[in-house]
Amino acid sequence: MNTFSDKTFPKSQRLCSRDDFQRLLSQKQSFYLYPFVCYYGTEEGKNAFEAKIAIAVGKKRIKRAVHRNRVKRLIKEAYRQNKHLIYRTFQEEQKEIHLILVYVESKVLPYSFINNKMILLINKLLKTYSKKIKG
Repeated sequence: MNTFSDKTFPKSQRLCSRDDFQRLLSQKQSFYLYPFVCYYGTEEGKNAFEAKIAIAVGKKRIKRAVHRNRVKRLIKEAYRQNKHLIYRTFQEEQKEIHLILVYVESKVLPYSFINNKMILLINKLLKTYSKKIKG
């Protein structure tokens, strides 16, 4: 059961399938908001709204695995804390929103910066998604 006040990040909200990745990247719906490139798309859901996310940090950008994993943990935490913005807006939808966040910075940024950018990214996503629905 997902409510917009739920602060967990279960496996059901993670984008894992290779087919989902290919479908999402082929739709070519994306935008850039430093330090992220966000690829997004929608699918018909089963019965309730769900947002699924994948996070990618390139090996060419951040060489050490320990730093890449730290960045992924920071991004997951920022998303987990702010996903209620997405769920509150699309609570009645019968669709799933799929996201791939690609981190494009070559150094580890502090959590406060990543969290602020995550809020801006979610707001931009909601704005672009609502424009597509209306027009």
